[in-house]
Amino acid sequence: MFHPDLISQSCQYENKIVGMPFSIGYSMLYSNKALLQKYGKTIPETWDELIDTNSEHGLCSLIEFIYSCRNSVDSPFPDMENEIFHSDMDFALNSLFGGNALFIKFWTLPNSMLELMEYDMAPLPGKLKGVSGTSIAGYNIGIDSSISKRKINAAIEALKFLSSKELQKKYLLNDDLISGITELYKDEEVCKHIRCDAFLKVQPIGRPTTNLYSSTEYYQRIINYAHQYLYGNETASKALKQISDLTAIHFISMTKDRPSKIYAIIFFIIVNVLSFIFLTSIILLFTKKYKVYFDYLSPSFWIVIIIGLIIILSSFYTTIGPYTNMKCKLHNILLLFGCTMNISPFLHKLIVDCPERNKISEWASKHSNLFILIFMVIDSILSLITLINQNPEVETVIFNEGENFRKCSAKGKISLVIMGLVLFYYFFIVISILFLCYIEWCVKTYIYDVRTITIAIYFNVFSATLHTILYFTNFKNYIFYFIINNAFIIMSAVTSYIFEFGFRLFIPFNKKKENEVILYINTIYNLRGNKNNMDNNQQTFSSNIFTDISSSSNNTERSNEINRKFSHASITPSIPNNSFFLKLVNYHNQPINMRSSITPSNEISSSKKSNVI
Repeated sequence: MFHPDLISQSCQYENKIVGMPFSIGYSMLYSNKALLQKYGKTIPETWDELIDTNSEHGLCSLIEFIYSCRNSVDSPFPDMENEIFHSDMDFALNSLFGGNALFIKFWTLPNSMLELMEYDMAPLPGKLKGVSGTSIAGYNIGIDSSISKRKINAAIEALKFLSSKELQKKYLLNDDLISGITELYKDEEVCKHIRCDAFLKVQPIGRPTTNLYSSTEYYQRIINYAHQYLYGNETASKALKQISDLTAIHFISMTKDRPSKIYAIIFFIIVNVLSFIFLTSIILLFTKKYKVYFDYLSPSFWIVIIIGLIIILSSFYTTIGPYTNMKCKLHNILLLFGCTMNISPFLHKLIVDCPERNKISEWASKHSNLFILIFMVIDSILSLITLINQNPEVETVIFNEGENFRKCSAKGKISLVIMGLVLFYYFFIVISILFLCYIEWCVKTYIYDVRTITIAIYFNVFSATLHTILYFTNFKNYIFYFIINNAFIIMSAVTSYIFEFGFRLFIPFNKKKENEVILYINTIYNLRGNKNNMDNNQQTFSSNIFTDISSSSNNTERSNEINRKFSHASITPSIPNNSFFLKLVNYHNQPINMRSSITPSNEISSSKKSNVI
C-alpha cells in the first residue's frame, strides 16, 4: 500500500519496522513557469538540463537576481558573502511567493498554495532521466513498546484507522497532509485536486541520521563542511571526506578498497605462520631425538598447551572488520580458554610434584584429565556469563576532526564485575603456579623446567596486564589500536611458546648446551637409582645418547660442576617445621633429589626411563 522505499527509508530501525507514515513531505523542485515560457524551456529532468537552462542568460540573470535581493532601493549591490547566498526557509518562501527565482528547491506545499504561485512542482532532477532522489520529511505513527496489554488491541485499531486508505484520502483532498500511499495518486478524484504525476515520479531517500550526534549538530556540521568548499579554500575531496568521517566507523579489514588492508595482511600472515609452527612442532613430541627433552609433561598435556597458544593467536580474527558486542565477547572468551589451556597443565604438574605429601597432590596425580576438565568448566561458566551480559562491550571513539572507530571496552558495573571475576580467576592460577615454583625451585629433576615456567608466567602476567589496560586507554588512531592490541597477544603467545616448549627444540643444535643437559640427565638419573632396572633396549638407547660425552676425561668434573651449580643451597641448615614461612624457605633453598613420593608410577613407566629429565 505504501511506497516501499518510504517504509525502508523512514520507518525502520535496526531492520525492524517501528512505525507507519502518517503525513510526509518531499523535497521538490519548483520551476518558474513564466520564465520558462519566456525562454521556451521546459522543466528540467536532469542536472545538465537545469544547468543549461540556468546558463543561457546566466551572467545577466545572476546579476539581476543578486541585485534584486537588496534590502531597499538605495542599498548597494550585495556583497558575495551576504546572507542571501546562505538560503533558509524564509528566503525560499519569499522567493516562491515573489516569483523572482527561476528554480527553487523546497518541501511539498499544499495544492491550495501552489495555485497562488507562478511555479510548477516536480521531482528533483538526476544525472539521468528517470533517476532522481528526494529527501523525506514528515511524521510517523507507531505503538509505544511500554504500552499495557490492556490497551494494546485498541492501539492497533487506532493505528489501522490512521493509516487507512480512506482516512488518508480524506485528509489529502482537504490539503491536510501528503500521503505515502502510492495508490492514492492513481485515483481520479485525487488527481483532479493535486499533481499526481509529480508524486508518482518521486524516488524517496531518508535524510542521514546518526546516533553519534544530535540531528541539529549533525546537519550543521555537514552544512559547515559544504560551505568551506563553496565559500572557502577547502577542496571538494577533503570536504567530502570530512562529511563522510562524521558518521564513518573506521576499522581494519582485508578488503581491497581499504587503506588499512596492509596491516591486516601482515598480522594475518604472522598469526597463521606462528599457528602452523606451533601445530607442526607437536610431531616432535613423538620423535626419538626430542622425546627426552619433553619428559616433564605427558604428550597429551603438551598438546593441550600448544592448542591453548593457537587459540590465543586466533583471537586476532575478532579484530578484523567492524567491532561488535559479540566480537568483543568472543575475543575475551578465546583469550580465557587459551590462557587456561596454556598454564593449567603446569599447575597440575607442580601440584603433583609438591615435595610435601597432601590430599590435593594425591587426587591430582590420579585424576589428571579431570583436573584440566574442571578448569574448562570454570571457563565455560565465565564465558556463559559474558555472553548473557546485556551491557555494551563496544565503545565508539568520536573525533571532531579525525577518524571515528570502535574498541572493546568494559562499560557498566556488570561488565566490570565480570572482568574482575576473570582476572581474579586468572591471577589465582598464576599465583598458585608461582607459589609452587618457589617451593620447587631447587628440585633437581625438574630445575630447568621450573625456572623456564616461571619466566613464561611472568611474561604472561605482563601481557595480561597490558591487555587489560587497553580497555581503559584512550586511543586516537584505530590503526595504532589494532597494532598494539594484536602485538600484545602475539607477544604473549610467542614468549610462552619459547619458554615452555620451543627452547627444548634447539638443545640438540647447541652442542655445549646439549652436553650440559645430558650430563644433568645422567646426574638426575643416578639420583633416582633406576639405572639397574633398565631393560636391554633402554640401555642401548641410553648408551647412544651418552656416547659422545662418556668418552671424555672431563665428564666427572663436568658432572660435579653441574651438581654444584644446582645444589648451591645444600648446606642450608635444617629449619624447624613449626613455621609455615620458614618451611617454604627451606623447600625453596634445599635441593630435592627425587621425584615427589606421590608421583604415580605409571607416569614414569609411560615413557622410556632413559629419557627422563
